[in-house]
Amino acid sequence: MGYYNSKQLRDKMAGGHAREMAHGKNETKQLWIPRDQFYYLKKHFDIHNVPGVVCQAKSCHCPNDDVGARNDDACYICTFLQTLWAEWRATSDKKEKESILVRINRFTSEYYYVNAIDMNDPEEKFEAVKFTPSKMKEILLIIQNTPIETIKWLYKKSVAPMANGKERTSYSITEIIDDPTALKLNARMDELMDKGAQDGGMLDLESAYGKNQTSASLKKFLTSRTVPEDDSVDPEFSDDTTSVTEPAKPNAATPKPKTETINEELSLDDPIDDLSLDDDLSLDDGDDLSLDDDDLSLDDEPAIKMVELDKAFVKANTKEKDIMNAIINYLSDEKIMKKSGTYNTDVKALFAMVKVKPVEVPETFTKDSAAF
Repeated sequence: MGYYNSKQLRDKMAGGHAREMAHGKNETKQLWIPRDQFYYLKKHFDIHNVPGVVCQAKSCHCPNDDVGARNDDACYICTFLQTLWAEWRATSDKKEKESILVRINRFTSEYYYVNAIDMNDPEEKFEAVKFTPSKMKEILLIIQNTPIETIKWLYKKSVAPMANGKERTSYSITEIIDDPTALKLNARMDELMDKGAQDGGMLDLESAYGKNQTSASLKKFLTSRTVPEDDSVDPEFSDDTTSVTEPAKPNAATPKPKTETINEELSLDDPIDDLSLDDDLSLDDGDDLSLDDDDLSLDDEPAIKMVELDKAFVKANTKEKDIMNAIINYLSDEKIMKKSGTYNTDVKALFAMVKVKPVEVPETFTKDSAAF
């Protein structure tokens, strides 16, 4: 109960809905973000594969809705995931570990929402824009020393076909500091902020995307055979499935790099930056190297967490033949690089490629490496 003016009523009545910015294939959005304020959302997917879950929903919100929260007992799904992590730690078989990680990576996704204006929108209305954790980390690094409201963000969505017939979706973000258009919008900050949500003003992201849910209510929801009327099925984000990482254990010893020796031709005593390609192992024209995000559009396939592989990683792991061969085989299978069959030549080719631009590989290839 209470008194509201017309602007407040419009905002209250629109509070449960958000204008989410449409992002077309291979489209670059020019964004202005006026506030250093982001809404964090954690969801679980594929929940019908969790023992004891009988509801018809495809996804659910996680009660651990604080970034980095570790209260597994508060969430039915998180509790189950800890049993999988226990299995992962208990086995020494690499293939079994990878199989368990594939299962784990299907269940959790994290997103960060923010109010932003598309600079090409003549109405200058605020819309909700979603970032994955990897893009959020890039943004946080940039705004450490630069006011966010003075930046124009170029946010690109790239979609490329994969060998299996599906599509790989990746995102990249680039900043333009002290952009003239961003500075003009910033000068009109009060005017833009004064608009109500219905009139194109700032959106209440928590009302639109959040969900007050206790451990008890989530368990009841998951173990009920019908979906309660007030618990609608959450939509799956097909192109933004990310993955969880193994929780850090206190006092865990840092893995030491292996000491396996290889051909003296690749000795780290030689400056690695001088590695050159004698053979033509470059990609054919038109091959795509734009793997800028950990987002894969895999529909019903498990989502594998991807990490960036750069020249520092290759330099630190040149003597790790098992790791490097696995990475080279993967990149060859994905048609990202050509494989010669000679270890030293392939490592040199990989190093030359990532010097130009890092590429992404499944995190499971880097678990025992010196750089990760």
